[in-house]
Order: sequence, then C-alpha cells, then structure tokens
Amino acid sequence: MTGPRSPILLPRWDLNPVVVKELRQAVRNWFVIGVLLLLLLILFVAMVMYVITESIGATANPTLGRSVFQLFFGILSVGSMIFIPGYTGTRFAKEREDANVDLMFITTLTPGQIIRGKILCGVILTGLFFSVFMPFMAFTYLLRGIDLPSIFIVLVMNFITVTAMIHLAVFLASLPVSRNFKIGITAGTFFLGVSWIGGLTFGAFEMINRGVGSRLGSWDFWGPALTFLVAAALVMRVLYIAAVALITAPSANRALPVRVNTTICFLVAAVIPLLWEYFGGGSGSGITEKVSAIFGLPLLAVCLIVCVSSHDKLSLRIRRTIPITPFKRAVAFVFYSGAAGGLVWCALLAVCTLTLGFLSFGGAGGGWLGFGRKTSYAMTSGASDWLVFASIIAYFFAYALTGLYLHRRFWSTRPPKLAGIAAIIVPLLFGVIPTLVLFFLNRFTSTALDQFLPGNIFNLFVQNGANAPMHIMVAAAWLIVMIILNAPWFFRQFAAFKNYLPAGEKAADGSTLPPIID
Repeated sequence: MTGPRSPILLPRWDLNPVVVKELRQAVRNWFVIGVLLLLLLILFVAMVMYVITESIGATANPTLGRSVFQLFFGILSVGSMIFIPGYTGTRFAKEREDANVDLMFITTLTPGQIIRGKILCGVILTGLFFSVFMPFMAFTYLLRGIDLPSIFIVLVMNFITVTAMIHLAVFLASLPVSRNFKIGITAGTFFLGVSWIGGLTFGAFEMINRGVGSRLGSWDFWGPALTFLVAAALVMRVLYIAAVALITAPSANRALPVRVNTTICFLVAAVIPLLWEYFGGGSGSGITEKVSAIFGLPLLAVCLIVCVSSHDKLSLRIRRTIPITPFKRAVAFVFYSGAAGGLVWCALLAVCTLTLGFLSFGGAGGGWLGFGRKTSYAMTSGASDWLVFASIIAYFFAYALTGLYLHRRFWSTRPPKLAGIAAIIVPLLFGVIPTLVLFFLNRFTSTALDQFLPGNIFNLFVQNGANAPMHIMVAAAWLIVMIILNAPWFFRQFAAFKNYLPAGEKAADGSTLPPIID
C-alpha cells in the first residue's frame, strides 16, 4: 500500500545502473579494499614515526603540522592519481574488447549513461579515498603550522585533478584500437601523468608554504583559481563528449556533438583570459592569454588528426538529417561527420587560435596587451614569437593535408585512419631523416641542428625562433600546394553532402525530392 502522492512535482532522479554495478564489484574486489587498508597503515605509521621523531627534540617545531600535511598530501596524490584512473580505465578497456562487448550492444542504456556511470564510479571511489585521508589531514591542523583554508584549497585542487584524470582514463579506454596499441598509448600517458603529479604536488607544497588561505580576498588568488576551474571543466567536458562519441554506433552522426562542444569550449578558453584581464584591472602580464594560446595548439593538432582520419562516405542515417536550405547545409557541412567538413572546422579553430596568439604574443611588433609599454627588444621578440606560433599552425595543416593526400593517392582502399597515421609520420620523418643524412655524411655536429631545416617543425624549437620568417614561408608554400592537390576531392565531398530522401517522402520543408543515386 502506497501513501498519498505529493502535490509538489519533484524531479525524479534515477540512479545510473552502471554506477551500481561498478560500485558493487569494487566493494567486492579485494584489491580495492587492500589498497585502502594499505594506505591507512602507511598513514598511521608515518604519522606515529613523524610525531615520535619530533618529540625527541628539545624545542617544539612550529611547522610540524605543515610538514606532516605535505607528507600525507604526497601519499594522497600518488595513490589517488595512479590507482583510481588506472582501475577505472582498465575495467572499461576490458569491456571494450571484442569478447566483452555486451554492455555496449545488448543494453538499453545510452552511450552517455555508460560513460557517465564509469566516470561517476571513479569520482565516488575518489571521495572514498579522500574520506580515508580526512582524519589525518584534520590531525595536521592540530599540530600547528597550517591553516584550514589552505588544507581545503589544495585538497579541492587535488580532487578536481583526479576527476580530470578519470575522464582521460575513460577516454583512452574508449579508443577503438587493439590492446597492444592501447597499452602503448596508456604507457605514454602514464609517464606524462607522473610529471603532472610531481608538478601538482610541488605546486601544492609551494601554496602551503606561502599561505594560500590568507589570499582569499584578492584577485591574485581568484584569478588563477577560476582559471584552473574553468580549464578543468572544459577539459573534462571535451573528454566526456569524445568518449561518448567513440562508443556510439558508427552510423550515427558522432562528430556533431564533439565539434559543437569543442567549439564552445574553444571559444570560452579564448574569451576567459580577456575577461580575467578586464576584472584584474588590466594589470596582468598576459600570462593567462599566452597559456591559453599555447594549450590550444595540441587541441588543434588532435582535432586535425581525428578529422583527416574520418570516413568520406556518410551513412544514410546521417544524410537523412542534412538540411535542405543552402545556409543550413553549409553550416551542417562544417559540424557533421566527414573529413572535408572537419578540415573547415579545424580552420575556424585555427583562426581563433591565431587571433588569441596575436593578442598574446604581440604580432606585427608590439602587443595589444602591452598597451605600448614594450621596449624595442620586446617588440622584436613578440613578433618572433608570433611568427613561430603561426608557423606551427601552418605546419599542422600542411602535415594533415599531406597525410590525407597520401592516403587517397596510394591507400584509398585502406581504412581512413591511415591518413592520420601518415600525418603523424610525416613530421617525424622530417625530423629524423636530416639527422641521419648528416650522420652518414660525417657532418653531424652539436650545432648541425641549429641550421635552418625547411619543413621541420622541431627546428623551430631548436632555433628558438631564429629563422621563423623562413619557416613561415616554407609552411605557407607547402600548405598552398596541399590545398591545391586536395581541392578536387574537397569540392566532390561538398557536392555529395546532400539530403537523402526515398522517392515520395517529403522533406522538412514539405517538398518531395527524388532519391540520391550513389
């Protein structure tokens, strides 16, 4: 017998079944329980040894709480950032294998529910790990030398970082590649993550030593803090959308949500530094803008590789949703699945990146952010930085279009992902072949790589932008040649981007169109 129904309509919240399944398996897993018990033992022994060691001294240590907190925080960072993403990603990667795909195909759950369940399970496990550490963290405050706001700030920063790494682990586990290839990618990401863990840990130590909790009322704290929060939110959003797209059916329009959300995140990342500069009173040095522009480069490179690796032929499921009107069709061409539209989309992202780089590095001599305060040396340096920035983007597009042309010209019957692989191999060849040639000619010296090497993007960094004008000319010429070679293919793709309707079926505007014959 049920009670009377509430007259107030409340939103119904249904627990994700993936979360229930994952948490039940986690609490029954002796490995997870063993790791938690091991961490408790390590924390207890470390705390006892530290307190006994300090009690032997003749004088009291006023910074004992800070030292113990740094020890505990280091253990928490290493344990949570390695174990939780690794555990979440490994379990999901096993379910993505060909022998264990029941969750993906024999279920009424949407791809978004599956990914959200995996991520939410990792977040709950992270909260469980942090709850184990909380009594010990509170004990450090009683030992003096550290304040509660500083403890709270660095723990929140650590929690957000672990959550972002869980998103990255789920994204890597969603990649439709073989186990060995996925292990290689994960290994590379692991070594990169170790550097992140070290940087975060030592950065937290520096924040604790400077008393970050005492700066809560100044923009010096809220500027970097809000930047960190926005950057983490944007990264997690992009990784989540990409993971959902990877486990969605190939016949679906998987590129649409990825490109729309990435564009929004890209624009937010470009606008936020300018807002911070405005709210900060215009007294900043432009470091936030420079960081945003530089971090836009790897995102642009990944987008280019993914786009050139896309299929040219769209499924009927996608073609049925293509708009009829020319303007809407042109917009859909940019955001729908397909390599040709993806290149246009990447070009729009490149324009935003170049604009932000122009404002950050002071293109054409002098910087917009400097307001005329730069010296002549700084103006020359700014112009050189701008040319290096523009050369990198031009090389990115040249490599991507080269890989696309090589795939269509020599491996047209092979999977399109070979175009992305070729786009990665081309710059590696330009970086390795000159070195091997100089070595076998017995002309390889410590200054050999400092010379101008056309087409080699790594030469830009070795020279520190010394020959940036020559590199931008080479990259622009190479890019123009590749655009000309790929132009016929591009126009064929745009002409074939039309709505498919069977005979007699009416379109959205009420007209009847004949079917498109492929």
